[in-house]
Amino acid sequence: MRQERGADLRRLNATVGERMISGTYLWLLRTGQRDNPTMKHLIAIARFFSVPPTYFFPDESLAENAVPADLAAALGDAQIREMALRAVGLSDRSLKAITDMINNARTVEGLPDAGSSGDNGNRIEPPQ
Repeated sequence: MRQERGADLRRLNATVGERMISGTYLWLLRTGQRDNPTMKHLIAIARFFSVPPTYFFPDESLAENAVPADLAAALGDAQIREMALRAVGLSDRSLKAITDMINNARTVEGLPDAGSSGDNGNRIEPPQ
């Protein structure tokens, strides 16, 4: 049994390409004597088991901070991300002007109105 655990530890460290987790630390996690691994350790363990790091979190904690899929997809576009970051700190008036320009551009291009939710007529509105 001890040899198997040693082999698992060697495979885990080999998965991440460095000696990141000691046998003692892994034992402390297994026995509950340590219950808050660092993000680096969590990522290494997740890679070893071929699961996302979020696998180790309770579902309710993920729902609290979940990013909607459409927002995550939109922020994957570098130009959209740059526009969003450049808008930080602008006044409500400026944000509304930019939102109006985007809505007008979507109309000109024949694209449907888009918004983060359907409760405002599918138009993107700046925060009040």
